[in-house]
Amino acid sequence: MPCYVCALPNKKGDGIPQEFISDDPAKIEEWAQQHDKPGWGVFDCHNPLKPGATRRTKETIGEIICIYADVDPKNIVETMEEVDARLRDFLIPLEIRDSGRGRHTGSKLKEPIDPNDAEMVARVDAVRKKLTEILCGDPQVCHQAALRRRPGTHNTKDGGWAECKILVNEGIEHDLTEWEEALALYDRALFTPKPPAVGENVQYIDFGAGGARKPPVNVEERLAAMRYRGPGNSAINVTWWECMGSLLRHGVSVEATIGRLYNAAAANCQDDPDKKKKLDANACWHDGTLAEA
Repeated sequence: MPCYVCALPNKKGDGIPQEFISDDPAKIEEWAQQHDKPGWGVFDCHNPLKPGATRRTKETIGEIICIYADVDPKNIVETMEEVDARLRDFLIPLEIRDSGRGRHTGSKLKEPIDPNDAEMVARVDAVRKKLTEILCGDPQVCHQAALRRRPGTHNTKDGGWAECKILVNEGIEHDLTEWEEALALYDRALFTPKPPAVGENVQYIDFGAGGARKPPVNVEERLAAMRYRGPGNSAINVTWWECMGSLLRHGVSVEATIGRLYNAAAANCQDDPDKKKKLDANACWHDGTLAEA
């Protein structure tokens, strides 16, 4: 399928945007390098177009092959070092791109999504939106025809010449279910939005009905109270997942999080007839996750 690349002036009105559509990767790369120059930025559409398409729109996307979010440092309190650390410790491994200022992050999909499949597109849109909310990403590029800066070209804003490059996990893939299960564990944003300027509209993120009013999880108390088929929210599964979400949200590493949950289950759920099988399965899952990262 053909791919779309364009060159845009850093300041609107300083030049006429240039576009190029081709199914030849070598020609696309040659065109991108020719247009990589001061005062301009070179961008890709992250999904290919339909055969014969002459413009980039949501309607001309041929298939959805990846999910990503754009983390802009001007919108959050954390430093890029803190951003990188949290992205590298995300519950599933992410591809991380340095855009020259911020970070583009996400993954390819193991199976492309047909844009005519309304049910699957709705699932992809929900995942992309949730990822953008969790990462305090740019909502303007939260759609299937969005642009992202092309690796190997340069961010030249404010007179700079910063290369856009892939930092980790180039080409990593996840299926849609993996995305959905991982994102379900995050109930709040990983980063801190900067206070809006005076008069600026504020968009509040809702992670679900009542999410903003949900009291914080006391992990120590919950793990101590966890029991096999325990009453209320003391049962193994609900304790495991709610404590996992809380620990990850507070910046605890995946390795440390799984270790704490594993040890608490081993200590407090001796009467679970499937304890060994569950713990072994969780240990294998944990090891596999770390290996992929």
